[in-house]
Formats: sequence, structure tokens, C-alpha cells
Amino acid sequence: MEKKRKMTVQRFLGEWGPVVLIPLLFVIFSIIDSKSYLSANNVLNILRATCIYLVVGMGSTFAFSCGVFDLSVGSAVTIGGMLSISLQAWFGIPWFISILLVVCAGCLIGIINSMLVLKFNINGMLATLSMQFILNGVALTYSAGQVVTATKANRPGQIIQGTVPDVFWNLGKAPWIIIFAFLCVLIVFVFQNFVKHGRYLYMVGENAEAARLSGINVNAYRTFAFIMTGVFACLGGMIMAARNGSVATNAGGSYLMPAIAAVNIGRTVAGINKPNALGTFVGVLLWVILDNGLIMVGVPYYMVDIAKGIVLLLAMMVTSYQPTGKKLGKKK
Repeated sequence: MEKKRKMTVQRFLGEWGPVVLIPLLFVIFSIIDSKSYLSANNVLNILRATCIYLVVGMGSTFAFSCGVFDLSVGSAVTIGGMLSISLQAWFGIPWFISILLVVCAGCLIGIINSMLVLKFNINGMLATLSMQFILNGVALTYSAGQVVTATKANRPGQIIQGTVPDVFWNLGKAPWIIIFAFLCVLIVFVFQNFVKHGRYLYMVGENAEAARLSGINVNAYRTFAFIMTGVFACLGGMIMAARNGSVATNAGGSYLMPAIAAVNIGRTVAGINKPNALGTFVGVLLWVILDNGLIMVGVPYYMVDIAKGIVLLLAMMVTSYQPTGKKLGKKK
């Protein structure tokens, strides 16, 4: 009976550990600095930051569910953010067309990644790492190494003042940024659970050879996963740009590792044991609350990454822990 009870505790921590950790961290940070941490502005900042990570994380959820790995996500975020502002302000393209072009840019990035991996048989990690460097160079060249805003230096001494409509800037404000993010989560959730192609993605990710023998076009689904990863990354960059009002050349780099961590932390939530939209939401919320709380309570900036790494590592150890099985008894 005692052993059975111990297994139940292990199972609970494995399935619900990250969910329990979220309110626990919130309470701890609230006790340490209740005045600043519980302020309306800070809570709103947490929600808005969660939305950006969430949109980017939905793309990584697609990638991991199909067994592909994409390291170019952060650079794609930067490209999406730069294009969303510059197409409107610098070239006068209407906001809705600029959003469509941002989506097209994400599709193009995904197609190139899939060709490198599937057609040229380059290791996925190496191919997307190379793509990351290429996209970083494209972003630097496109922006001339400057922060992208609604103004552009055309020639020395000449500044072009562009116009970005309020409807675009509103995408970065509550409640629209929250609605947009949760709409993305809903789309991925429905696709994974109620559309046969979502189940096919899981089949490819779990056993590609078995999926191929079942008549599933494995490369087509992997290509689709790369494309959706690029699209969601660029859309995440778009709402990041709408929130901040500008995009630096390295702005998207900080979204790569949180997206990967969120997917892997959330895959065991509720015992699902595979990448899923709701689990990624839990992982993202855990990351943002931890990041925001450490800053708000005054942890030195040079120690923030250490603290985040330790807490997230502990969370992943809890969710990944599996009992070793029965112990060997003495031979009779």
C-alpha cells in the first residue's frame, strides 16, 4: 500500500508539477514585493509578455509534435517584427496586406528549412542553425543595423516619416493581444485533437517508419510542421512589434529557448505525454511569471538566467522523472 501511494505522488508531480508551481511562484513573489508585483501594470505586463511567447511557442509545438527541430525561430521572430512595421511605414502597404506578407515570409522560412533537411538530408539542428545565421544577416542588412521604427534614414540628413495605423498598434495592447494569442492556442488545440492531420503529425513524430508504412506522406507533414513553425514565429514577431513600437536587430533571439523549454515542460501536463497546446501554455506562463518575478523582486540581472535555469531544470526533472521499476529481490 505504501508503494502504491508513493507512485501516486510521483505521477501527480509528473503530470501537475508545473501547474502547481505557477501559483506557488506567484504567491512567493507577491509576498516578497506585494506593492510592485501585484500592481495592475505588472499583471498586465505579464499577460502581454505571455501572449508573445505563447504565439511563438505554438509554432514549436507543431515542430516537436512532428519530430522536427527548428533553431531559426528567434531570427524568424525578428524578421516578422521588422517586416510588419517597415512594410507599412516605409513602403505604404496597407496593414492587412502587410500581415499577409508576414505570414508568407514565415511560410518561405519554413519551406527553406524543410528543403535543407528533407531534400538535401542536412541534419535538422545544423540546417536550422545555419538558417538562424542567415536570417540574422538578412535582418541586419535590411535594417542597416538600426532599430526598425516608423521612421527611416534614407540618406544622410534625410528622414522618412512613415505612418502605421492605430489598428496595427492596437494588436499589441490588451485585450487584442490576448485575444490574438488565445485564438492561436485554440487553433492549434483544435487541430491537434479534432483534425485527422493533427493525429498524423503525432504519428510521424512518434514513429516515422510506422507512419510511412501506414500510407502517410511523412515528408509532407514534416514540411507542414516547418512551415507552421515559421508562420507562428513571424506572427509572434508581429505582435512583439505592435507591443514595443520598434524592433531591434536581435529582438527575437530571446524567444527561442523559452519556446523550446515551454513545449518540453508542458508535454507531460495532465498526463498527455506529447507536445500539446495547453501544455505549452502552462510552460509559457511558468517562464513569464518566473522571469518577471525575479526582475521585480530585485534579483541582479547577471543572476537572473542562473535562477531561471535552476527553476526550469527542476521543473523538467520533475516532469521527466520515471520510476525505475521493481527492485530485484533476493534469489531463493
